[in-house]
Amino acid sequence: LQDSGLSWASPGCSQLLAAVQRKGKKAQQVVFFESNGLRHREFALREEPGTNVTLLAWNVPSDLLAVALREEGGTDKVQLWHRCNYHWYLKHEIQYPNQSIRAIKFNEERSYEFYVLLKGMNWYEYQVQWDPSATLPKDDQCPAFVVDGCSLNITPLEKALI
Repeated sequence: LQDSGLSWASPGCSQLLAAVQRKGKKAQQVVFFESNGLRHREFALREEPGTNVTLLAWNVPSDLLAVALREEGGTDKVQLWHRCNYHWYLKHEIQYPNQSIRAIKFNEERSYEFYVLLKGMNWYEYQVQWDPSATLPKDDQCPAFVVDGCSLNITPLEKALI
């Protein structure tokens, strides 16, 4: 495990600890540990080999994890990963060219509002929201759509066993 990028989830989330693990020279993943030390799932980051994780931050319900990354070229960025049905989805990425991220903090009262503090005491405030679509196609296929990074995952629910 790396020495940067450790963060405890809120007490209502069975006390998960998020950490960053390198897999070989190229791949990194965010791994989760329960308070008893047992490993509990992970997800792979989709970054170039020279990118380092600098910070991890949870929102209060612990379904949104902000991952701060620093690329070799000097660009810092924040990725927002959302957990749903035991899977992590990359929902958004915000880039800060030639600026350094110092801290990320989620609002404790508004779970999907967060602040990014940059070097020089500049800060940004963001609020994220996504809602499921209730639009059904005319051929009754009932697909479900989920955005994950640059891809759109489609599940044909008329064929799913529920």
